[in-house]
Amino acid sequence: MIDRKKYLKFHSSCIPVKGDKRGVIYDLQRGSLYFIPNSIIDLFVDNSKNTIEYLFLKFPNQEELVNKYLIYLIENELIFLTNDIDKFPNLSLKFERPFLLDIIFIELDSFSNSKKSLLEEVNTLGCTQVVIVTHQSIVVDTLKEVIDLLSESKIQIIDLITKYDSKIVTHILELHNMSPRLRKTIFFDSLNNTNDNYIEFTSKNLNNILTKRVKDTNDLIINQDAYFESLKHNLFFNRKVYISDNGDIKHYFNENEFYGNIKNCTIQSIVNSNDFQNLWNITKENIEECKNCEFRYLCPDNRIPLIKNNKYFHETLCKYNPKEAKWD
Repeated sequence: MIDRKKYLKFHSSCIPVKGDKRGVIYDLQRGSLYFIPNSIIDLFVDNSKNTIEYLFLKFPNQEELVNKYLIYLIENELIFLTNDIDKFPNLSLKFERPFLLDIIFIELDSFSNSKKSLLEEVNTLGCTQVVIVTHQSIVVDTLKEVIDLLSESKIQIIDLITKYDSKIVTHILELHNMSPRLRKTIFFDSLNNTNDNYIEFTSKNLNNILTKRVKDTNDLIINQDAYFESLKHNLFFNRKVYISDNGDIKHYFNENEFYGNIKNCTIQSIVNSNDFQNLWNITKENIEECKNCEFRYLCPDNRIPLIKNNKYFHETLCKYNPKEAKWD
């Protein structure tokens, strides 16, 4: 029996979000989604400072519906009832990082002196992850040299994406066993598709591997860090940089524009510039097709938005249609 003299309060990690056709509650602690009507979100959020009794008095014809969703949200531990809502302050929404970058993608079909210098100075950038990308099969000695260069750095994770070659698989396995930082290797253009703890073989090509498209809710990032970041930043591009094989500095592999070259520019000067960081700060709220999607704060899609008439948009369609609440 619901005590109607109490107030309802969403748990701090449970975030109600309205979309075009429906609403959803993000359970950021458990990584789950709960779909409810937009009208119910409006009802409960707009009346969060009123007692449960007030809801039933205000909407006497909707008593059964209100009661149904109250029970549903309580049973799923999305809301709780309290005598004093002021004892439960809202979650702090601050997103702060002490360093400039989180991830560097670097193409290593060739291993120039400028790339070596960049990896030697990686600590000044504050990165925790390096993703090595090669269009052809990586030279094993090059990978060994990279691992050695990063052995005393702050880098926690080294991932490798390289073309399948049966001659190097055993050597890569040995490096995984010897080097804890080497966490994941993806061999693309493989003859089969298998995946174990740290080696993946896939028939996909490199473009397919690097392209991040949200195909269903399993591709969403449902946690507090992602949510906080997405409020002010682009969840995919923020704090990432991509270095092409010839040294061009870009946001990602699919960007046509580049902002400088590591042969004659410091990566710090490029990444610190307003021009480069502009994309970091284009949230889904700023993009026409995304701003009314209920998944907008969890979406790591890597399509680069374009601008026209001071509005951001995407040239290609998303797999999800928020107006119909359907996946393609």
